[in-house]
Amino acid sequence: MKNLKFLSLCLLIAGALTLSGCIGESIDKTTKKAQEALNKKEPIIEPSIPADCISWFDGCNNCFVIDGEIGGCTRKFCSEEVSEKPRCLKTRLIIEGIEEEEMVLTIGPEKVDCIGVGPQKCLVVNGEMFYESIEGFNYKSGFEYEVRVKKSLTFGTRDTTKIPADASMYKYELIDILSKTEK
Repeated sequence: MKNLKFLSLCLLIAGALTLSGCIGESIDKTTKKAQEALNKKEPIIEPSIPADCISWFDGCNNCFVIDGEIGGCTRKFCSEEVSEKPRCLKTRLIIEGIEEEEMVLTIGPEKVDCIGVGPQKCLVVNGEMFYESIEGFNYKSGFEYEVRVKKSLTFGTRDTTKIPADASMYKYELIDILSKTEK
């Protein structure tokens, strides 16, 4: 019912804008599709957001989630022809006081020179240098990967006085390789 009211409002606004001559053919197409959906009384089915999801991909834009509801999204222009399947990108789990998080990472096709404790080769993850390793993941250069990983506290604490200076606070474990594309 909420979606139907929203669709009706969008239809009303689009119709008013069309009459005033302020918009072009793309709104006319949207208006026509909305009118067809209203006439057929077809329910608009939106995928449900899992309760533990904290980051949602709506098929085009990345959104943050608060208590199972979208709190805000990026505003990229998206055409229906290119939209992807909506999915949860990050989940948050609290297990016996130890925080864990599932996330989807995009790993670039080449490692780059970087300096951690010393000179090393780093993965490029989501466009940034990634100094850690991912347990269970066998990287092969020349491929771009999309992977789902579990991020958890390496030593079971956020207290940095209990973590060695040259160690990471987090560890990453491979859950699934979602895609592997040759570049």
